[in-house]
Amino acid sequence: MVYAHAFDGFIWAVEVATLTLGGVVLLLAIFVVALRLRFDAVARRRTKLIEQWTAIFRGERDDLPALRGEDRYTVLLLYDRIRGDLDSSRSLIAREHADEIARRAKIDGFAAGLLTSRDDADLIAALSVLGKLGDLRAVGPAARYGNAGGTELSRTAAEASLRLSPESVGRVIALVRDREDWVSSRVESMLRLASQPVLDDAMSEAISSSPARGRIRLLDFLRCCSAPAARSIARGLVSDETDPEVVAAAIRALSGVAEPSDDARIRPFLLSPDPFVRLAALRIMRRVASPQDAPVLGSLAMDNDSWVRRRAAEALVALDERMRSSGTEETVSEADPFARDAIVEARATMLPVPIS
Repeated sequence: MVYAHAFDGFIWAVEVATLTLGGVVLLLAIFVVALRLRFDAVARRRTKLIEQWTAIFRGERDDLPALRGEDRYTVLLLYDRIRGDLDSSRSLIAREHADEIARRAKIDGFAAGLLTSRDDADLIAALSVLGKLGDLRAVGPAARYGNAGGTELSRTAAEASLRLSPESVGRVIALVRDREDWVSSRVESMLRLASQPVLDDAMSEAISSSPARGRIRLLDFLRCCSAPAARSIARGLVSDETDPEVVAAAIRALSGVAEPSDDARIRPFLLSPDPFVRLAALRIMRRVASPQDAPVLGSLAMDNDSWVRRRAAEALVALDERMRSSGTEETVSEADPFARDAIVEARATMLPVPIS
């Protein structure tokens, strides 16, 4: 009898535990469903908000609804993205309209308040927006974080400085030289915001006063300068520089703006003892080589460096195309299968070279 009562008690305890567990599971399920519904509602509202304000910034709607506190950050980021897209367009009216809407919505005041934040994401958003709006409240923070911020924060601060202070171009170029963690494509877009004459002068001064490593870094962005300025800077370094790595970088920079008269300036570097200098020279000779260069190019097609052989072969093929001839095969030694292979590969893989 005692055992029967004990067993009944055990069964009762199991039933209570099972019911309790079921209740907990049910409550958790209700909580998860409610949370999911809440998230879905927030997502739908955010999507509607973005669609509404996208139309407003683009001039497709005239109304300007009041913004709740929690919506301002979303609209601030949306303005930053849309305004960034408009930077690459030529529509001044569209940019001015987006700026006017942002000011009317008091996005500038909200962004200025974020300048005191310790969160990098807030600072990046604030500096980017205030820079695009031309708000001088960002001048001091932009200068400060351009020197001391992390990768994205410092680059955004430098961009804001360029937008707000034209005289800051020299300081920003010095940062570009020293901040190798900045993505090149973003740096190029940033430098193109500067006035062309100011950028040309600042780049020339920075390159002339920088050590070899800094010159090599800045030469990668010489294409942001006007063609005459880029040509002048690169030619000066090609003529006067003694560091072979800087010379190679200058020749590469010159290749994008080279003129036919540059062949005499570049031709001696085809015989450089440094393969990377020979490679850089071949980039230009592919465009400006003349028939008198064929023997030298033919010898380079038999160079010890495989990349030099390939680029020399490409220059020979390009020369044939410009001259409307097919004498490339005669310029290489019949006993050198590597050179002949390089010629064949170049003919098969090269894109057409414009005939000037």
